[in-house]
Amino acid sequence: MKKIIGASWPYRIQDENLLPNPSELERFYYKYKSLCFENIGNMCTLKPHLLSEYLYNIAICNDVIKPVSNLLGTDINIWSSAFFVKEPFSEKYVGMHQDGPYWQLSSKKVVTAWIAFTDSNFNNGCLQFIEKNNNESDIFPLDIKDSYENYKLGNKTTDENDLISFKQNIPKSYLKSKIYNVELSAGQFSLHDISVIHGSQKNNSNKPRIGYAVRYIDSHTYHLRDKDDRALNVSGNKSEFLMPDRAPQGEFTKENIETYKISMKCAGGFGNKSY
Repeated sequence: MKKIIGASWPYRIQDENLLPNPSELERFYYKYKSLCFENIGNMCTLKPHLLSEYLYNIAICNDVIKPVSNLLGTDINIWSSAFFVKEPFSEKYVGMHQDGPYWQLSSKKVVTAWIAFTDSNFNNGCLQFIEKNNNESDIFPLDIKDSYENYKLGNKTTDENDLISFKQNIPKSYLKSKIYNVELSAGQFSLHDISVIHGSQKNNSNKPRIGYAVRYIDSHTYHLRDKDDRALNVSGNKSEFLMPDRAPQGEFTKENIETYKISMKCAGGFGNKSY
């Protein structure tokens, strides 16, 4: 196990009933993509855990929830999730950033599980972490004043190929620190909190790089602006601050789609942007 301040990897999903073969993850992603166009008319990169019972079951399986609970405690909610996909030889990349200033949540009790649906390595643009030299948890400002409103408006200050919307004023001394390539096999995952500086480079390979990121918060954390925000409680006490999302049953059922459409209007839908 590799660890830096705020991040650790690799963990593995070992539940054979859920994942008999890691290659099933890539196949399921393309099935999910097809179902998106068939049922909704576009690719749904955000909050896929509300549309698909299989994706929800991955997010709540014990292999994932146990290490998350070690960081958050027993009260755990899925606030959001997203597919991050780089097709073969894609020029898309993710600029170095922290999640904290984007999300505007009330606490640091927030953890992302980045689950590899395909092998993820340096050549195809794996996740990268920057190690801090001490226990500082500095959150650096963005180059816009209101990320919440600018997300909803679809504004962007980064270049066209950057999957991140806004530039962040991270000191150059940090960007020159040691960079860890978070290389994962399909079925493995990493964990990181909202202070970790991270990003990824473009895909230089002839194979896709598919990641499924699930964002967990504890039941005392809430959005500072959206008082009608939502989350799906998966263990422990339910939140008094968040409206409850409904767990999906089946794949793209009418009820799943209704829950998804309601939840996408909230802060965790990030303005329904596409990755």
